Amino acid sequence: DSPTVSPTTNTAAPTDSPTVLPTVSPTTSAPTAAPTRACEPGTFLNASHTDRCQPCLAGRFSNAPNSPTCAICSAGRYAPTNSSASCALCEGGRYLEDDGLDQTKHDSRVDCVECEEDQFSSEDRSVCVTCNAGTEPMNVEW
Repeated sequence: DSPTVSPTTNTAAPTDSPTVLPTVSPTTSAPTAAPTRACEPGTFLNASHTDRCQPCLAGRFSNAPNSPTCAICSAGRYAPTNSSASCALCEGGRYLEDDGLDQTKHDSRVDCVECEEDQFSSEDRSVCVTCNAGTEPMNVEW
């Protein structure tokens, strides 16, 4: 017996002897789209302009992949560099009142203002609180 040169029927079943040509045609479906790269935390997907990941500017952050925007740091926090995935808490004895309204008030450590001598910063560093009479600030890191 010699092998067949072309398929004898258009089936997917195997033949008794080897064939020179395949018996089943390859699929003709369109290729799938290439996967898009995820934007890392500290960046955002700028879909309206470039469809590429852009860094968050100082004073802003994104803490999740594929963020559509970067948020301004909240009161008591700042992000001194581009591409921040989080905001740093002001040091003890300092505060930052702006609650995410002005990015330029959250882009440097010096944006955190020192509390007055008889005051201490709140836990979230958004305000300074006056000490009770006869006490001293405990969270001051001068």
